[in-house]
Amino acid sequence: MPRSALTGLLKYFGLELFLQLQDDEIRGSFWGDLEAGIVGREVYARADTPVHSLLHETCHVISVTAHRRRD
Repeated sequence: MPRSALTGLLKYFGLELFLQLQDDEIRGSFWGDLEAGIVGREVYARADTPVHSLLHETCHVISVTAHRRRD
């Protein structure tokens, strides 16, 4: 999926996509390795992050209330 499509999708939901360098640890990743991470309304990934991981984490942010995100 092109980066512009992912960026546009996340922007639609008020989120921001941050692509990290290949060897960087992905910020906010629960599973580590190459899996996407979330911090607040920011989604973090690398070029080797599977799209399904990025979309899965994005869905967590979209579907969880602001109150539950703080906990």
